[in-house]
Amino acid sequence: MKLTIEIDDAMNVTVSRPCDACGVMVPNDEYCGDEGQYLCPDCYSQQLADRKYIHDWLIVLVDFDWTTDVRVAIHKEVATAKTIDIADCSSPDPDDDISRFGPGTSAHTLGMDDIDGLHADVNTVYCLVDSGLIDGQTAPTIFKAQGGAK
Repeated sequence: MKLTIEIDDAMNVTVSRPCDACGVMVPNDEYCGDEGQYLCPDCYSQQLADRKYIHDWLIVLVDFDWTTDVRVAIHKEVATAKTIDIADCSSPDPDDDISRFGPGTSAHTLGMDDIDGLHADVNTVYCLVDSGLIDGQTAPTIFKAQGGAK
C-alpha cells in the first residue's frame, strides 16, 4: 500500500493513501467507506447513490427564486451527496415535463441562435451548483456534446 506523509510549515502531519476505487490520494481524516473500504468522498457518494437509487436520474424538488417547487432530474454523474440525500426517487427516463441536468443534456443550447435559452440554461445550472445539488467540477459536462447521459 502506498502512503504519502506531508509535513507543513507548522509541523502538521497529514498521512494520505489512495482511494480504493479511483486511486486519488485521500488524507486519513477525509476518507469515507463502509466495511473496510478506503474511498474519497466523491467515490463514496457515488457508491451511496448506486445503493440507494437503481436508476441514473435522481428526481429532486427544487425551489428557485423565480419559481417554486420545480421537479428536476439530475444525473448521478453530476449529482452531489446533498442531491442523493434529498432526492424523491430515481428514474431510468424522466417524464418530458421534468428538466434534465446531466452530461450532454444542454449541449444543444451552445449551437442555437437563442441567447435567452442559453442564458436560462447556464443560469439554472449555476443555481443548482450554488445550491449544492450539482457538483461544480462536473457541471461543465452538461454543456459538452460528446457522450451524454441517456
